[in-house]
Amino acid sequence: MNSGELSSFKVSGSKEYTVAFNGNIETFLFDSTSEREIKLYDLKTDNKILISGKSDCQGKLEDTVLLTDKAMLYPTFSSNNIYMVNEEPGTEVFVYNQSGKLLLHKKTESLKSKSIDLTGYASGLYIVHLRSKGTTETFKVIKK
Repeated sequence: MNSGELSSFKVSGSKEYTVAFNGNIETFLFDSTSEREIKLYDLKTDNKILISGKSDCQGKLEDTVLLTDKAMLYPTFSSNNIYMVNEEPGTEVFVYNQSGKLLLHKKTESLKSKSIDLTGYASGLYIVHLRSKGTTETFKVIKK
């Protein structure tokens, strides 16, 4: 769960967890191994989080939490699909080649239409514009 500058994670199986994020390391201690919640405060725009239990056999949880109102696009190097984050329904998507030729124009109908398929395009540099609510975000994408 993410809310403002807070992110929380449900964990179980250990009484002790080590959490590394944004250059900080914190230890969380609980009185039982049942499901508990770890809350992280004062998050930045881009947060890399690693949660591990006391024992190596419990595995590790790695996550990236992005807190931004701007639309984002990832990965910027791709063979097939690129994905949009935080775009609104009705966002217009424009994909241009290096010469500035418009190759794709579509409008996202819902939050489920978060991908752009680059499968049929040649390898190279593409410029992607996401236009929503009067603002345009521009991204460079390299198709492998």
